[in-house]
Amino acid sequence: MDTARTALLNRRISRRLLLGGVAASAAYARFGHANAAPPRPEATPGIAGARTLLHTHGFHAAPDRGGGRKVDQQLDDMKNLAATSVTAILPTEEYLGKAVDARLRVIARLHFNNFGDILYALDKQLAIHEGIQTPIFQVGNEIDQEKFAGAAISPERFNREVFLPVVEATRDRGGKCLIPPMAPGSPTEDAYLNRLLKDIKATLPPDVIRESLALGVHNYFYPGQDPLERVRRIYQQATNILGRLPIYITEAGLNQDGMR
Repeated sequence: MDTARTALLNRRISRRLLLGGVAASAAYARFGHANAAPPRPEATPGIAGARTLLHTHGFHAAPDRGGGRKVDQQLDDMKNLAATSVTAILPTEEYLGKAVDARLRVIARLHFNNFGDILYALDKQLAIHEGIQTPIFQVGNEIDQEKFAGAAISPERFNREVFLPVVEATRDRGGKCLIPPMAPGSPTEDAYLNRLLKDIKATLPPDVIRESLALGVHNYFYPGQDPLERVRRIYQQATNILGRLPIYITEAGLNQDGMR
């Protein structure tokens, strides 16, 4: 094996060891364990005593695809702010490699212009992640409001034609697929998520749900509002249908007025 290939292999092996050691703590906000048994129906899921948002935090590199334009500066800023993870739209291999070297867990947000793009974009991302990081994919974004291929998409169609193909292709790699976040405060978020969760339960075996899925949440709140109020509500909604899952906050922030 030539020197260049040996160096590349050693670099990727070192990343595997790094991610193997920090994967549990770098998950953005786990309120439960992926392999935990679902609670009894009468139990109320809570976050007391579990990992909370205060243990780890990350940043959102969107809207620039690939992970941003000034990659080195962005990653340096994140390290200075003690970030542990970053969410990026379709990260490049360069971005993923540099982020992992900076000890940042990358959550790759998958974006598809149409149904024909799904397998192509997914295969490309799986190839980019190979040997660098076990994938964590956010499948879609605020799908109760954002259009897919130029039109609104029902929860059931999204699940069966978009989400399930990603889960099936990813689960053998040991990765996680995030149930996509709804648009915060939209009039459709509760009902849409409810239908999506029920369809996921009807189409995936319980062991796949426990081992391969996590919940994605966008969490924006107003001054004076409990920042965990919305997260608790969504966590309760998902737990009642699918059982306890890890939860990742891939966008969050304080809503302020136009002057501030």
